[in-house]
Amino acid sequence: MRVRGCQRIGIVLSVIWLLQNGSAMLCFLLVLLSSSELRAAQTDWQLNTTGNAFYALCTSQSTSYERCVFYVIGYTDGLHLANAFLEGTGHPKMFCMPSAGNSVLSSISGIQMVDTIMGFLQRYPQRRHELIPKLIIDAFKEAFPCR
Repeated sequence: MRVRGCQRIGIVLSVIWLLQNGSAMLCFLLVLLSSSELRAAQTDWQLNTTGNAFYALCTSQSTSYERCVFYVIGYTDGLHLANAFLEGTGHPKMFCMPSAGNSVLSSISGIQMVDTIMGFLQRYPQRRHELIPKLIIDAFKEAFPCR
């Protein structure tokens, strides 16, 4: 099911209102919403389910690899926005990925991001049953801790 423009605006405004009222964990919800386009386009593969699906579908030899890279880039853009909000409201950031100059966006390439996530899933196979959005955050926390 596709989220239409007006629905998306309503969802985003609701999330912003909730975030401004002290619920930092809703940043996670904001990031999940950022991946709705890929979920809407899915047909034969379910990337936005578990680490198992991501691990199977996102090898560099996979025909879905490019989709995986773009999914991660989009999801990470949402995470950067959530981090900027957290930092702006005095909360600790989720992770501290190197940024590109004055931008909130990363200097890390999409391929490097996928490599980071795949490495995390290789090191923690017992966690692959978990949802991939949470695993991506945990992979970035491990790879790019805030000091």
